[in-house]
Amino acid sequence: MECSKNNGESCICRILQKFAVGKEVMVRTNSGDAFEGEVVCVTKDGCLVLLEPEVMTPYIEKRVVFVRCDAIESVSVDADHPHDLPDSC
Repeated sequence: MECSKNNGESCICRILQKFAVGKEVMVRTNSGDAFEGEVVCVTKDGCLVLLEPEVMTPYIEKRVVFVRCDAIESVSVDADHPHDLPDSC
């Protein structure tokens, strides 16, 4: 899997690549699906790569989820500090 620091046509993916790599996020798609996990990267062809955590009940192993950037409706990120926010805010 090849990841790029400057990729993703979507402004959401550009912001995620710059400010959320390594952080836990909640992603909602325009079809209504929701994914929660750690941002690994944004691929060169515009997909967000998330690592979903292990779930104990019912047991589900960790898994990697790929979401097309153009399918993302919204993202929630816990900001540790105000300087974690993009300059464009």
